[in-house]
Amino acid sequence: MKKKILTIVLLLVIAALALLGYKAFLSPKGTEGLKNVTVQIVIDKENINKNFDFTTDHEFLIGLLDENQQKLGLSFKKYDLGSMITGMMNYTANESENEYFHIYVNGSDATSGPSEIPLNNNDNYKFELKKW
Repeated sequence: MKKKILTIVLLLVIAALALLGYKAFLSPKGTEGLKNVTVQIVIDKENINKNFDFTTDHEFLIGLLDENQQKLGLSFKKYDLGSMITGMMNYTANESENEYFHIYVNGSDATSGPSEIPLNNNDNYKFELKKW
């Protein structure tokens, strides 16, 4: 019985250390200070293709999106691992049609969600309604 408890405690300590190591060394880092960024929203089926220019001191995309939620007509769905964008320009992606908002950073596919995408000066963040 003591071996099982010791094993469980040891696994919890290892998991906590792995999480701390990820946050300290591997997780994306935000840049402090003012940044000029562009947010582009493309919803072809609604004939929407709009650019919004922002000056912000937020370090991550989620902060900029939260601050401008009404202006961008944004809706989110919150999960344990972060937030997912479910609507933009007051259009909600239809899950039954396999729609979602794909994120590009400077023309390349984003590799994480908006909570982990750092904002950098002169970057372009494009949100395009797509089907999977």
